[in-house]
Amino acid sequence: MLSLPQVSIITPTLNQGSFIALTIESVLAQDYPALEYIVIDGGSTDQTLTILSSYKSRVQWISEADNGQSSAINKGWRKSKGEILAWLNSDDLLEPGTIQQIVAAFQQHPETAMIYGECNYINQAGQIVGKFATRPWNYAELLKKATNFIPQPSVFIKRKALEKVGWLDESLHYLMDYDLFLRVGSDHSVLFLPETLAGLRLHNEAKSLRALKGFGTEMVEVVGRIFDSGKLPEDLLKCDSEAMGKAYLYAASTSYWGGDVNQARTWLTKCWQQVSWSQIPAPLIRLSLLSAFGQSGLPLAERWIGNPFMRQLANRKE
Repeated sequence: MLSLPQVSIITPTLNQGSFIALTIESVLAQDYPALEYIVIDGGSTDQTLTILSSYKSRVQWISEADNGQSSAINKGWRKSKGEILAWLNSDDLLEPGTIQQIVAAFQQHPETAMIYGECNYINQAGQIVGKFATRPWNYAELLKKATNFIPQPSVFIKRKALEKVGWLDESLHYLMDYDLFLRVGSDHSVLFLPETLAGLRLHNEAKSLRALKGFGTEMVEVVGRIFDSGKLPEDLLKCDSEAMGKAYLYAASTSYWGGDVNQARTWLTKCWQQVSWSQIPAPLIRLSLLSAFGQSGLPLAERWIGNPFMRQLANRKE
């Protein structure tokens, strides 16, 4: 019988007292004996510390000021002892039996460095409201389309791989998971497990439209950096214009619908410089036309077309 590897899960949190008990219970309910669970609190002023104290020795936790989510996760990972690492935000959930499935998959595929699965969207009340658009592993698609199809709450990574590629980039606040997946996948084996492993909660206090510009800026940075890393094979290096064009278009879209039309125009200019004139994406034409009407045209665009990011948040119910 194979020995069980220790699995360490880190939950970063700050003033998420409304949900953190549910997150903790979803972890403690896992039918896996070699589990280490650590909560890294950034100095909450709500009921979070009272909730954490109620779990006594069942949960390790630290509460102190930190430098943001990425910093908190890295702190927890470095403190942990597990061979397999993950992080679960303090409003998300693990499905029953997730860790057993993950460990079994790692044991069946010992060459694998990272495993991820399917993930449900849940609303504030915990009801399933949709399915994350997860896809089977394809590194080229992950990079070239500048789209993260990997649901972070379902991801488990071997410590050795993390130590090799480096921990989360603490300068990133929105796409640190996408950046990490690109770094791990560039020279490690990754496996998609077609099972629902987690629930990602959509609610009014989550990162939302206010942060849209930040997502776009980080997408450009992350994609550009991986092409400059020297770790990509020649066939992918030839796709830099395609990937950067997608990254610039995403940044333009997040800037426009986030309310900064001037910044959107800057990204659109860069996008036009990357695309093939024989294959101009329809979203690029549409967004360029919308931005031509300037800041004053944004309310009309929202009224006539609808903010696509707002539609994505429509299931954030009380």
